[in-house]
Amino acid sequence: MPISKNDFELGVDEAVNSILHFLSNNKDKAFTSGEISKEVALDLDITRQILGYLKEKTYIKGKDIGANTYYIIQRMP
Repeated sequence: MPISKNDFELGVDEAVNSILHFLSNNKDKAFTSGEISKEVALDLDITRQILGYLKEKTYIKGKDIGANTYYIIQRMP
């Protein structure tokens, strides 16, 4: 499936956008990878890979709380 030139330049695709938009629409909450995976209907392993990418790019922040890592939006690309 083709992506827009803007998405190409930003290095994002539909799956990345869906996670970013979900977190952006829920700015006042932090979610585990499992919760995000269910909300955006993506495989858990793919969700975790994308979260790692987004964290590396500083679009999101992750924090270990108890046995879970929670993620929250920092900025949009």
